[in-house]
Amino acid sequence: MKTLLLITALMLPTFALAGPLDNNADMTWDKVIYLAGPITYIVERKVGTCVLPDTAPWVEIKTIGGADNVTHSDPNIAEGMTMCYRVGAAADAGRTALSGWSNRAEYTSPKLTRPVPANLGVQ
Repeated sequence: MKTLLLITALMLPTFALAGPLDNNADMTWDKVIYLAGPITYIVERKVGTCVLPDTAPWVEIKTIGGADNVTHSDPNIAEGMTMCYRVGAAADAGRTALSGWSNRAEYTSPKLTRPVPANLGVQ
């Protein structure tokens, strides 16, 4: 007799951010496989570092439907601003059976260098 194993509990996504190449936080996470129905990912961020304890509130920035949609870009982060991100998987957009939250990923937007005018002088 063969036993069929069905995954009915949501697993935690593993989360990563690309390095600070510009002022966009480009993130990706592992696909969550859930045989009992469709998946919705919830992306949240908070201002500041990912160091515990949480003092800043988490804010939902994106709800993404479909198990294969495992990327998001948070555009136009202000120069030098640090953000902390996390993602969760839910059985639907209403957060039914939320998986819990992924690991946290921190992003600091680079400070852009500005050219110094060549004709500056001291008077």
